[in-house]
Amino acid sequence: MKNTISAILIFLILPSSSCLAVENKTLHFIFGVSDLYSPVLSDDENKSVLESLTKRATVTATYRQTTRKFHWFSTMSGVVTFPDPGYKYTSKDETRNYTLKPETDNPSILGVDMPVSLDGDYALAELYVQLYPSLYQQPGYLAAIKNLPEKDLEFAREFRGSSSFRYLVSQDKRRTQSPVNERQGCLFVTTPYGYPDTTIPVVTLLGTNLKNVRLTSIMHRPCSLVNVYANEKSTVLTGHLPPARIAAAQANIDYSTTKGITQKSGALHPVNKEMDRWYQRNDEGVYAALQAFGPFKLFRMRIRFDAAYPEGKRLPIRTESWYLYNEKLVKYSTSIYYLSTDNEKSMSAEEVVYFHDGQKVFNESKQDNCNALGCQNALANIKQHSTNSWGDLQREAVRYMQLNLIPITDDE
Repeated sequence: MKNTISAILIFLILPSSSCLAVENKTLHFIFGVSDLYSPVLSDDENKSVLESLTKRATVTATYRQTTRKFHWFSTMSGVVTFPDPGYKYTSKDETRNYTLKPETDNPSILGVDMPVSLDGDYALAELYVQLYPSLYQQPGYLAAIKNLPEKDLEFAREFRGSSSFRYLVSQDKRRTQSPVNERQGCLFVTTPYGYPDTTIPVVTLLGTNLKNVRLTSIMHRPCSLVNVYANEKSTVLTGHLPPARIAAAQANIDYSTTKGITQKSGALHPVNKEMDRWYQRNDEGVYAALQAFGPFKLFRMRIRFDAAYPEGKRLPIRTESWYLYNEKLVKYSTSIYYLSTDNEKSMSAEEVVYFHDGQKVFNESKQDNCNALGCQNALANIKQHSTNSWGDLQREAVRYMQLNLIPITDDE
């Protein structure tokens, strides 16, 4: 009996890695970027950046040894040791660096062989791809930063590094995926403060020769519409960006951090009967703001406390926004918002539509607590207006932007 108990204890104390050997195989990792778009660059400049991504590309493979040991006690640092029987896990990492080289049958796709494991039961856990895009040499980029302060440019140059893609590696024996898969992502680059910060959507090609290996993308920054499904009216060619992602890049410039924008705001005048969604809806009138930088333009109108959609004593704030790129509408959004009270939660809803080459390519709907009759009536109205054609919304934006803006203080 004593020998049996000893054997059990020895088994519990042994690290699990000594029991679970990793199968020794060679993994052929495949990576590529088949499409890329920055609205700051011309078509030729985007093509140049795309072609530069096959040069100097590297991948860092992280191998992890995980050890499991059984402990009877746990210790709170500097406090006390207490009974806490169970397994405790520790891990150690080793890294290996590899150069990604063009595949023989397709120079636009990169690849490299690497072991699935290292001696000592180190299993492949992460892949970190680094690329060196030629963005910083492009005329469009240089034009966008030409008026920025030298201190901001110097700071950006000092911290300028590679663009990266990170993937967690795991095994899933149920998977039967093809060697190369197309994924939507973003190319994140370091730019100086004041640069028109807009995401650069990309299409990546990713895979391995081992079908039971799963690669999970990890992103630490927002990347617009990575899960977008192409509208049935749109045709998306294999390896190319969906039009909605191009429209999102053209619309979603961060005006709050971009230096050198032109802007004006104030009370919109005159608001006449033809503007039925705005005419005599409240006492203070319609507030509007225009912001522009290069080819980007945003025009926003807001009415506080719209009398057409009461919910009890509450009236909504209604906002509509037109996003233009090279004077063409690429995004339209409309929203309502009811402020919270001591006894009632806030209510809101939003409709967003993206356009590419004058065609509707994607729409999004969001609601939060919008179940009351007043909110539902307002929602029905903004939803109906968001279904208008590109031509109608474009002409509406142009007409409204031609009206006068009387300077006032926006105390929202």
